[in-house]
Amino acid sequence: MTWNLRLVNMSNSYEDYFEIREVYYDTMGKPMGHSKAAIGGEDRLEVDRYIELAKLALDKPILKFADNQETDHTKMLEDECAALRKQLNDRNDS
Repeated sequence: MTWNLRLVNMSNSYEDYFEIREVYYDTMGKPMGHSKAAIGGEDRLEVDRYIELAKLALDKPILKFADNQETDHTKMLEDECAALRKQLNDRNDS
């Protein structure tokens, strides 16, 4: 599974609204879920890297999910995402 940050259309019948969200993809590259993206990290450099990923999301097409709901797998995906972020940071620190 992979993930990235994407701009997601979260609009409803009452208002237009867009969020940068963590989007998770299956092995075929198809979006399979999303969760709220929180800008945070263990240090300033990690926060800066996350902000750079968020900026890259603005250059990609806007996604819209059918139900605009977080998946039932949100907690599992967030844990896996945190592990992937740690691996990325460990590689960048080497």
